[in-house]
Amino acid sequence: MDGIASMQIQNLNSLVDTVRHEIIERYRPGEDDPYLRILQAAHIEDDEYSAT
Repeated sequence: MDGIASMQIQNLNSLVDTVRHEIIERYRPGEDDPYLRILQAAHIEDDEYSAT
């Protein structure tokens, strides 16, 4: 994977993590909240992504 794609994945993961933490702090949902699970699932590991 090239450096630009890796950097964009890191940027998107950072954004998703920031939004998730803001939601947790502001609304205090339970850990089984389906929207938090969606945000957690949206996090992409660098080694799981391959640009083909």
